[in-house]
Amino acid sequence: MLAGALFLLAAVPRGRAQTAPERSQVDEWNRLTPEQKEALRKRLQEFKQLSPDQQREILGNLDQFRRMDPRERKLVLDNYSSFRQLSPAEQENLHRNFERWKRLPPDRRDQLRRNYQRYLRMNPDERRRFQENYRRWTKMTPEERAEQRRLGGGPQGPRAKKPPPSRKRPDRP
Repeated sequence: MLAGALFLLAAVPRGRAQTAPERSQVDEWNRLTPEQKEALRKRLQEFKQLSPDQQREILGNLDQFRRMDPRERKLVLDNYSSFRQLSPAEQENLHRNFERWKRLPPDRRDQLRRNYQRYLRMNPDERRRFQENYRRWTKMTPEERAEQRRLGGGPQGPRAKKPPPSRKRPDRP
């Protein structure tokens, strides 16, 4: 919303000939109600109060959004709409989790993505068992968890034992 407001406000005529994209933005601005225009002006003032780094980040995100294909843009807008429906506490929790995610090393994020994909491939019974094991795991003390790890288990339950490596001797002449 804020970034879109910036581009609409930037399109207001400045006393020079306009390009076709600028005319399109002016037309878009002219279609707004007075209330929408006022809301956008307020957003622009908020934007001007941000640090240059914050402004660059927002404009970079807008540029990235504009380069998305329509399907990706719709997904982003749908996710944003869902986010806005969360309570302030839920939004804050989501922000905290996202910040934690950004601080993870790339290899850890990759591992978590693979684990999530594996979870999505589980059938309903496997998911139910996984969730039960996870609930049990979260109720354990750190000492109990350490013991489970020592025994080869984790929140997903005991790990399947890998067969020992083959002990074949190399052929002798």
